[in-house]
Amino acid sequence: MMDMESDSMSSSSSSDAEGSHGATREDTLAQAEEHRQRLAANSYDYDAHVGYVRCLRDLGELAPLRSAREAFAAAFPLTPQLWREWIDDEKALAGQDVRALGSVLQ
Repeated sequence: MMDMESDSMSSSSSSDAEGSHGATREDTLAQAEEHRQRLAANSYDYDAHVGYVRCLRDLGELAPLRSAREAFAAAFPLTPQLWREWIDDEKALAGQDVRALGSVLQ
């Protein structure tokens, strides 16, 4: 199951025009911006945090995704599913280098 989630990120980030939910990259960018604006207005908007992380994950935008996840984790306790996705993404990007996961696990 965890491998499927990693594969999902890899395939969605390498897709030219469509994200994992069938939306075009432009649609996903627009949705990400909408979520970002909602969070700028209210940093405790749980649904905006979830949506923003999902959009950035679909886009494969690592630096903003990390920042978004850190802000989300600072505002709310993350579900086990969200933690697994975060760790799986970091593992995939770190090439299975466990030391690189230290910042996520702290």
